[in-house]
Amino acid sequence: MDINIAIAGATASGKTALSVEFALRNNCGIISADVMQSYKYMDIGTAKVRSDETKGVMHYMVDKYDPKYNVNIAGFTSDALLCRDEIVRSGKTPLMVGGSGLYMDSILYSSYDYSTDSPEDEEYRAHLEGLAAEHGVEYVHDMLKKVDPVYAENTHPNNLKRVIRALEVFHLSGARKSEMVKEKSFREKTYYFAIDMPREKLYDRIDRRVDIMVSEGLFEEVRSLLDMGCEREHNSMQAIGYKQVIEMFDGLIEENECIEKIKKLSRNYAKRQLTWFRGNNDIIWLDVEKFGTVEEICEYMEGIIYENK
Repeated sequence: MDINIAIAGATASGKTALSVEFALRNNCGIISADVMQSYKYMDIGTAKVRSDETKGVMHYMVDKYDPKYNVNIAGFTSDALLCRDEIVRSGKTPLMVGGSGLYMDSILYSSYDYSTDSPEDEEYRAHLEGLAAEHGVEYVHDMLKKVDPVYAENTHPNNLKRVIRALEVFHLSGARKSEMVKEKSFREKTYYFAIDMPREKLYDRIDRRVDIMVSEGLFEEVRSLLDMGCEREHNSMQAIGYKQVIEMFDGLIEENECIEKIKKLSRNYAKRQLTWFRGNNDIIWLDVEKFGTVEEICEYMEGIIYENK
């Protein structure tokens, strides 16, 4: 199939099991659009696909970067598109899988804006740069949260250029960067699916996943990353779970508080993920309550794809 297929969904919604099953049935190579899973040595806290879960399906963009490297969306997208080309050359179909709407859309849609298609205001930009210098990057990032919380969630405070650009665009036009992708077109013919389930069920899955992460050694994993030279300011260490464990190590919170904070932040993140995806009219929703098995979901997806091929 000379197409792209994508499976999106909130954290803990079951993307891994569905994507592997679909890939096996349809000769796909999987590209992970989860930037945190692209960092090496971050296995437990990112719920990275395990070797026994892949069932032999090639996964790209997993374990690609050193956790001390601050990957940005432009570089990540460029590398992911090279992986897509490799999958196509191998005779397989690219299957993009992830929970970050910004990264998923950047891979799937053409002409994704990183810079200059809106008017510029050098005076306002200098003002923001001055605020960041005086109060810190978090201060300016908080300004972005107030006008475009979805884009802010997917933009690290240290990526000051992108934070300022988003504020500049909003200042000049009132347009939110998180909504601009709606005007884009797919790079290739694409079927964009997303998993849906009742909110209570999703939150229960998230809570149970966090408990499993802790039991499997999340604290030890974070300690190991710090021991190998990762610093608290690195993008990788800002991930939900890792940042809170570091706070516990620093004596800022107790263990129980740490675990509950990870659960709460993960639930909040899931809500924002779904808000992003629900704003995209291209997405075909997969209501898991209507299906008994993963195989049935695959059959439904295949029916849509082959009917429209």
